[in-house]
Amino acid sequence: MDTFDEDGHPWKLFVASLPSCGAVFVAASRVSDYWHHPTDVLAGSILGIIVAYVSYKQQHYKVHYHLDHY
Repeated sequence: MDTFDEDGHPWKLFVASLPSCGAVFVAASRVSDYWHHPTDVLAGSILGIIVAYVSYKQQHYKVHYHLDHY
C-alpha cells in the first residue's frame, strides 16, 4: 500500500497508523493506571511486534510465491 499515491491521499497514512496509535494508548493507560509494570508492557509490545512481523512475512511470502509461479 503506497501511503501517498499519484492522487495524494494522506488519509491512507492516518488509517494505517490507527492500530499502532491504539496499541500505544492502551499500553500507556495500563502503566498510568498501575495495572502493569512498564517492563511488562514493554515485553508485551516487543512480543506483539515479533508475532506481527513473523505472521506478515509468512503471508507475504505465500502471496508472492503464488504470483511468481503461475
